[in-house]
Amino acid sequence: MNVRANAIHNTALTYRDLGEDEIAERFFGRNWQSSRGFGNGGANYHAVLLALGRVAEADSVLAAGQRRAPNSSFVVNSRLRRLTAMRDYPAERTMLATLVPGDSVAAASTARSQVAQGSRAVAATLGRVSDVDRETDNAAKAMLAFESPADALRERLVGLTALADLGQPAPALTERARSLLRDTPFASLHPLDRPHAAAFDLWMSLGDPREAARVLAEWDKDLAGKYATIDARDRSIARGDLALANGKPGDALAFYRNALKSRCTACMQPRIARAFESLQRPDSAIAAYEAYLRSTNPDQLPSDARELARTYNRLGELYEAKGDTKRALQRYGDFVELWKNADAALQPKVTEVRERITKLLRKTG
Repeated sequence: MNVRANAIHNTALTYRDLGEDEIAERFFGRNWQSSRGFGNGGANYHAVLLALGRVAEADSVLAAGQRRAPNSSFVVNSRLRRLTAMRDYPAERTMLATLVPGDSVAAASTARSQVAQGSRAVAATLGRVSDVDRETDNAAKAMLAFESPADALRERLVGLTALADLGQPAPALTERARSLLRDTPFASLHPLDRPHAAAFDLWMSLGDPREAARVLAEWDKDLAGKYATIDARDRSIARGDLALANGKPGDALAFYRNALKSRCTACMQPRIARAFESLQRPDSAIAAYEAYLRSTNPDQLPSDARELARTYNRLGELYEAKGDTKRALQRYGDFVELWKNADAALQPKVTEVRERITKLLRKTG
């Protein structure tokens, strides 16, 4: 990119970070019209079009990219992100398994980590528990090869959170977490490198809001003063999670709404839905969950890894409680389809939902 194009690109990225995708699209599009290749600019233009739900236009941009640079890593990444946007996770799993890292040590370590991160998130989304542990190990080892112990710790913590979200026994995961934090204590890391968000999410998933609150207090302390604006959105989400856990859904909703604007605004909707449920507002909860499912945001994979299966199941339950059998069957069916090849440990849940479907079908004759 030339200086002017680079300035336009950076402006667009800023608007994306602020959740202003319509404005970002105009800047990315301006650069795309004068571009001959498919680099970072083309990939980001493709991504913002997906986020806006303009899938046909995004496909046209990607097709042009494939003609211009068929072997480009940007094209490969954009193909993966389209699969995320369409929530075609079986296909994304297959594609990730074919990717080979680059040649240099740094490039290879980064590529291995990125592939492992994506593979772990897809595995969690599909209920593949054993794959989560393996890909977490791959990602952490790649970060250590890149001489980044903080990032390696973050990968380990995120992996344990995925296992906790998938219902693996909390006592064993708690011991693993404490062992990790003894081996790489936060005190050994620079305050800006400490994986506070990952640690907070893990303790919340393990059902220990007291420990999560301690992490948040350290997080605030580490980022006081000139660093106060760093992680402001993530800390607002954390405050919302704690408020909800402490029986204050109104406060939680306020914190979540304060953190709404981001590259994946829709990714906040499951949290907002749970706050509405605690406020005894099931219709508002349904609307929030459905808004999440309508998303075609290419950045939603980390959220889907934690939220997609339980959103399908919870919507089925909410529709069933309302007597809306048609929609209950649809969302229960989505859950079964997503987890039909999940690990054996999760199949009892799939069987339970299948039985609910059978019961509902009998009622409808």
